[in-house]
Amino acid sequence: MAKVLEIRVGPAADALDRFEAAWNRKVEGRPVKTLSVLTLPTLARLVKTLSPARWALDSARLNRMEEASHCAPGPSRQPGWPVPASVVTTPSGVTLRMAWLPVSAT
Repeated sequence: MAKVLEIRVGPAADALDRFEAAWNRKVEGRPVKTLSVLTLPTLARLVKTLSPARWALDSARLNRMEEASHCAPGPSRQPGWPVPASVVTTPSGVTLRMAWLPVSAT
């Protein structure tokens, strides 16, 4: 399946509109379509940002990412030391209290 990056010239508010539309679709239980959109504010910014040299670099990087996406799912590397902390949570409305107890004689 070919991946498509849509390049647009327009205000940043367009991105917020797309986000809001996706949010509303999700809330309503409808499927959310994944979009790959790059919006730049002006044509001058587009030409400056996507110069031929930049385009060549980005194309090579995107090709590597495409190849990597076909690998088996899993962590990119094994976790090192220290092991990530575990987080303990409590149900809503539960309060835990701690108290200092006297030292035991035994």
